[in-house]
Amino acid sequence: MRRSAALVRPRPGLVILTAVLPFVGETYLSDLMAEIFGHSLALEVVVEVLAALFLASFVGLLEVVTAHQLIVAEVSDATA
Repeated sequence: MRRSAALVRPRPGLVILTAVLPFVGETYLSDLMAEIFGHSLALEVVVEVLAALFLASFVGLLEVVTAHQLIVAEVSDATA
């Protein structure tokens, strides 16, 4: 946990923009789709599966890319 905090500390805006906001947006969009399409069990399962496939995958990819860029930035700061 200390390493993660050390990576994020110099660039909190980047992490908020690329990890926190997409996660919050994904949660909001998932709830909105449930409200729009109703609460029938079959339809809700389909909507949640599609949301997981597309939205969660996109958010996860953003988080991985952000972590990679933070590590690269830390290495280049250490060598500079």
